[in-house]
Amino acid sequence: MNKFIAGFNFFSNKIKVLSFPFLNDGSVLLGKKNLLRNNIFNPSTQKLKFCSMAAGIMVVFVHASSLTSKFYNTDAHWVVNVFIQNFFSNGIARLGLPYFFLLSGSLFFKNYTLDFNCYFRKIRNRLISLAIPYLLWSLYGIILFYVIESYIIPNYDFGRMPIRDYGIGDFFYTLIINPHQRPLWFLRELSMYVLISPLIYLGIKYTKAYLLIVLGGIWLFGIDIQFMSELGLFFFSFGASISLGFIKIKSNSRHLLIVFGGWILLIVIRTEVVFIYQIQNFDLLLKIIYNISRVLGVYVLWFGYDYVYNNKLFKLESVFKVTSYSFFLYLFHKPILDIIKNILLKLMDTSELTLLIVYFLAPILTIAFAIITGQIFKRYIGGFYALITGNR
Repeated sequence: MNKFIAGFNFFSNKIKVLSFPFLNDGSVLLGKKNLLRNNIFNPSTQKLKFCSMAAGIMVVFVHASSLTSKFYNTDAHWVVNVFIQNFFSNGIARLGLPYFFLLSGSLFFKNYTLDFNCYFRKIRNRLISLAIPYLLWSLYGIILFYVIESYIIPNYDFGRMPIRDYGIGDFFYTLIINPHQRPLWFLRELSMYVLISPLIYLGIKYTKAYLLIVLGGIWLFGIDIQFMSELGLFFFSFGASISLGFIKIKSNSRHLLIVFGGWILLIVIRTEVVFIYQIQNFDLLLKIIYNISRVLGVYVLWFGYDYVYNNKLFKLESVFKVTSYSFFLYLFHKPILDIIKNILLKLMDTSELTLLIVYFLAPILTIAFAIITGQIFKRYIGGFYALITGNR
């Protein structure tokens, strides 16, 4: 057994060597000094990792609502419960995806030039950081749901064809186009933006802010773009503009306080109108308020870190060691979160208070389980962990 483990670790390390040279910003290792890029106490690195982990936690809470539990049916939930869950899941936490798209655009267009060599290098690097994790996690989703359907709850209706009935075409369609791991849509979107990156570059270079105004307007007013996410394309392009130097954003404590106040106010207004009073007469206005609040949320996250860190309001160093698991958490949390949530709701006496407790407890347990699992993978099968996370 020991020989098997040793052999597997050797193989994993070989894989890790193959994937290690390709960094997420598209650069290539040039000597051992670049190994210091993983130093979590480098100011820019620790901020990046902390904000990414915070955004990953936000995404978990987006999916944490217990108000639709099949174990507790009611026509009128406790108003405090409805407000709290929607304030966080449909308000505060909705900054997660915009942040990830903006960050991805900023990293991708770092040192970007409009030539074939640069484009080919970026594509090759994204094969490591996007395509391989996408396929591996999609395969994991198929296997996981097959086990659930066949052995855990075989008679449960998931509203789709059982995996055991798949043909070869169904298998590859699920693996590549419509994965069971729903968070993978993010990687699929990024892959499309990477392919059209020369067009994004030209649009930003020759139209300056006009491209962002158009894309922002499309997203803000909810105009549908076929085959692409309006949110993703706008924030990815916004991040590209920042990286290419066409946009510079600065902040101070006064600006941050104003933006923070506006962010919370917009979320409170929308939560009250949509989820408490359920007024549906102002759909477009509420859509605009919702989208503006997401922009303000990203601003608060990024510059709020500086304020908290510089003023030493909290000892952030104590959490830096787990912030490198944000990508793993993002892809791992579904359907683990749903499983934990349903187990808790089934074990506990169902009530409005129970729903509220589970709303916070299930994500906390999911996050802890994801971090522990990531640490185990990283320690014992590091090469495999590097593959499934794109060497993040």
